[in-house]
Amino acid sequence: MELFKASTDKKDMFLVVPLTEAQSSLSMEVASRLREDNLQARLEVLGRSFREALSYASQMGFAGAILLGPREAANCTVTLRDLKSKTQTEVPLQEIVKEARNILANNS
Repeated sequence: MELFKASTDKKDMFLVVPLTEAQSSLSMEVASRLREDNLQARLEVLGRSFREALSYASQMGFAGAILLGPREAANCTVTLRDLKSKTQTEVPLQEIVKEARNILANNS
């Protein structure tokens, strides 16, 4: 009996990347918001650089990446990158679920 089934399909998943350790708690909050709305999210916890994390997410087929740096934290925003279209936009933190869903809808 399998209690937990790991998802191997990452086309509906977002990687949440804190750019410094100071944004770690905010990145956990963002991932929680996505998960509460039945969206898949993984946290970057390996300490990869911004470029390495984006490269990893792109290679693995993630739908998008959510970047949190000092500027975003100060402005209560996140930078949301669509990994399929290679576009990114800064969105208010309270709109992250809606904007993540838009990426999934546009990439379907």
